[in-house]
Amino acid sequence: MKIHRFFVKEIIEKNDELVITDVDIIHQIKNVLRLQKGVSVVLLDGSGKEYFGKVKIILKSESIFSKEKIKPNGFYKNVPNLGSIISYQLFQIEQKRLT
Repeated sequence: MKIHRFFVKEIIEKNDELVITDVDIIHQIKNVLRLQKGVSVVLLDGSGKEYFGKVKIILKSESIFSKEKIKPNGFYKNVPNLGSIISYQLFQIEQKRLT
């Protein structure tokens, strides 16, 4: 069974529910994919966690999912601070350009 994964700006945790308010993602869930109540999804917000849930309610301004589990995304475990690496590499490129 295919599980849809959505990257959202913010996930609001309310007791045993996950709430998203990103209207573009809500439009995709409701009108494009036409997901129904009970469909499993994974929500990601860039925090390094995967939020597993099932569609509960889809409204125009928010969608509510029942929270199944939250687990750390293994990808982020061994990744160094990429912002620092990129900044350092850009600094080196700029230094070479100036010399």
